[in-house]
Amino acid sequence: MRSRNLILSIIVLLLTVACQEKAVTDNNGISIKTTEADNTASSQWLKVVADGDWELVLHSDDCDLTADDAWVWLKQYSGHGSASVLLSWEANKADQSRACTITLATAGKEYTCYFVQRGNISSSQVSTSSFTSDPVAKWMELPVVGIDSKHFYVTHDMTVSGKTVRNYSFLLDIDAKVSNWVAYPLNKGLIGSGSRHFSGTSFWADTMDPKVPREYQALTENPFRGLWGINRGHQIPSADRLSDKANFQTFYGTNMTPQDGPFNSYAWADLEGKVRSWANSFDTLYVVTGADIRGVKEYASDDAGKKIAKPVGYYKALLGYRRNGTFGITATTGGYTAIGFYFENEDYSGAIMDASMTISQLEKKMGIDFFVNLPKATAKADYVESTRDSWWK
Repeated sequence: MRSRNLILSIIVLLLTVACQEKAVTDNNGISIKTTEADNTASSQWLKVVADGDWELVLHSDDCDLTADDAWVWLKQYSGHGSASVLLSWEANKADQSRACTITLATAGKEYTCYFVQRGNISSSQVSTSSFTSDPVAKWMELPVVGIDSKHFYVTHDMTVSGKTVRNYSFLLDIDAKVSNWVAYPLNKGLIGSGSRHFSGTSFWADTMDPKVPREYQALTENPFRGLWGINRGHQIPSADRLSDKANFQTFYGTNMTPQDGPFNSYAWADLEGKVRSWANSFDTLYVVTGADIRGVKEYASDDAGKKIAKPVGYYKALLGYRRNGTFGITATTGGYTAIGFYFENEDYSGAIMDASMTISQLEKKMGIDFFVNLPKATAKADYVESTRDSWWK
């Protein structure tokens, strides 16, 4: 197994080098030194590299950045040839951070960088003594939320079509420095549009969850030292949230786990793609992604020396709802069907569906009651959770 992992890692490295070499041939681009700033008003230079005419566009999910009262602005929006453009921003008086994308259009191509301004309550200002769980809602995706002195429940919001909605929620184990699970709704509208914002590495320098004390999460620049072949594994995937701020939140330290590299790149990525494809068939697909940290024997360490538990396995619990039109068992369950998955945290070469099981089986395996609000929606909740619907494939 280790020899196969080594071969796969070498292949990934060669592909990465090839991509980097290809990128060097493109002389155009855009960059800023600081991708995340504190809540005070300030400015910095943005570097534009272009051979010909270019235009810059600012965009934010939270507000209209073309308005006179925009919180961030550029001194120059168009030009010819390479240039340094001043990016300025006002003080952020709100508790929550805010973000924008800066897109360069030149020579028929677009290049994007990302900028975040933290709120009054920054990640460095949240103290352990003041850290408390958020109120627990009655959302369909939530399992039983076990809050105690070692486990804290946190929710992040996002903006969709001008409305504030939930992005994702998680239960953080402050000893393991890993979220036991991350739960969220998924459909075309919530996925959003665009692409994964972060193709480089500079954003990892301080992508910390602003609602959680730094000592309770892995530093994201070098979070998992000491373990061979480990990736920064998202629990809610970046591709499940493509809108600006919502996408950035998926890179928080609280959403990262030490995940086996080949497993993360192949089997797990394939399952994540299936989940997004399945979501297209439902009004909403409710997702719980979890890390199994029971019996952990290996730990990574971040740059601050914190020990980060390497999960022994990962799971997904899926509950789909479709109001009109039926398939599988949804015709007799009020529109609901569900399935679970469990994988060891190691390279997996089998078929994805071979790792599937009913929700009832996953509940027994993990000791977690999933979708606790489902019985209020349908009298056949037990049937939904105990049936392995052949529709999932």
